[in-house]
Amino acid sequence: MRTACAAAVTRGVRIGAQVGYRDLPGFGRRDIEYDPHELVDDVLYQIGALDAFARAAGDRVRYVKPHGALYNA
Repeated sequence: MRTACAAAVTRGVRIGAQVGYRDLPGFGRRDIEYDPHELVDDVLYQIGALDAFARAAGDRVRYVKPHGALYNA
């Protein structure tokens, strides 16, 4: 993430988080039943992690887009 954020800032590309279900084997494409509070926490964690690297590179997360099954939900 550090390398990608630094490259984005250098090239003037906006940094965005593509958040999804915690589903590594299925790449976030499988529908998963979540407690709504746990899902909010997972999404905040993903955005926060990327935003920390974006800020270290001199920018911030500019947009959020759900990925895979979360987008379809």
